[in-house]
This record gives sequence, structure tokens and C-alpha cells, in this order.
Amino acid sequence: MFFFIAFLPTTVANENELSISVAPAVNEGNPFTVTVTEKESGNPVEGANVTLHPNLIMKTNSSEVALFFAPHVGIDMNYLLTVSKEGYNSYITTIRIVNVPKIAITLSTGTSYRGGKILVKACKDDASPIMNAMVTFEGSYGYYYTDGNGEVTITAPNTDGQYTIRASFGAFMDGTATLTVCCGSVNDNNNFLNNSMIIILIIIVTVVLLIWMYFRGKK
Repeated sequence: MFFFIAFLPTTVANENELSISVAPAVNEGNPFTVTVTEKESGNPVEGANVTLHPNLIMKTNSSEVALFFAPHVGIDMNYLLTVSKEGYNSYITTIRIVNVPKIAITLSTGTSYRGGKILVKACKDDASPIMNAMVTFEGSYGYYYTDGNGEVTITAPNTDGQYTIRASFGAFMDGTATLTVCCGSVNDNNNFLNNSMIIILIIIVTVVLLIWMYFRGKK
């Protein structure tokens, strides 16, 4: 006896297609939006998961929009962007995050006496030094230029307060750092040290004399 077994095809419900609108490229640090709609009807899709890989995840709002801020990158990079929601086929595309040349500056100290000397170093994204970067204080306190090592020594203002130090160079995004000026001037500090040394010297001489007199009296 032969048995005939009929193999019936499995029926899969057709899932809706998604359509997204996003800029092909965006500068690092800038905001950008991803708009998600149904491909056929054009209706907005709320609550879709939008992932900027590896781990930036947002949901579309009632206006079918998800807002992102482009991550900071050392070089131009392509990022994978996926959109998914139950009942829809996932949508995958890429977006290019464009590196914006910028200056990173470091200070030898974040706090200084009035008139103190501070070493400033200006570097590119790849940590290489920038020569001839212009370094200025917030307000009109003159300007300086970095040397071949990307360094320059600047003089702190003569007024206490917080100051923004800015480094500029060509088309690079400016780099900034904050310097706090307080606790008197360099001269005040030097005078304090000098006076302290004199006091210490007097104490040492006095102790030596007292010891000498003590032993002399015992003879």
C-alpha cells in the first residue's frame, strides 16, 4: 500500500516595507534626524527602533522622527543605520560621519597666580602638534603662537578670575581650555617665600646659638 503525503507550502504573511529619510553624511557632533514612514502609504511610523551602530538607539516619535547627535570621530567613518518595528521588514542603510578638524589644547596647570607662566600645547585629532596656532585669552590680553612642538608659554592676567584660553588655526575648529587666576601675584608668592626663608633662617640661627650657649655654660 502506498501512502501519498501532500506537502503544502507554508504561507507567510507579507510584512510592510519601511521607508526612511536621512542625510547621507553629517558632521561629527551635529544633530541629525531619521524620518520613518510606510513605503506604500507614506504614513508615519511611530515607535520604530532606529539604531546607529553599535549602540545608539532611539525610537521615532509621533512625527515619525528620531533625533541623533553624530558621534565624534578621528577620521571620516561610515556607520550602519538600521530601522526595525514589529510587523515591518527591517531597513538597513549607512550614514557617513564626517570628521571636522579640531584643536585639542592642554595647560600645564589649570590654576595660576597673577602674572604666572602657563605652558599651552595645541594638537590635532591624531595628537600631532600644531605649529603657528594662535593662542589668546578671553578679552584683550594679547596673543601668542605655538612653536614646532605645538607649545607656547603664556602669562596669566593680573586680575583674579576664570579665563577662556582659545587656540585657532586655519579651518580647524577652535580648541578651548579654562584657566583660573587667583591667590595673589607671582611677586606676592615670591615675597612670601623669601620672608618664610628669612624666618626659617632666623629660627635655625637662634637654635644653634642656644645650643652653643648651653654647652658653653656647662664648661
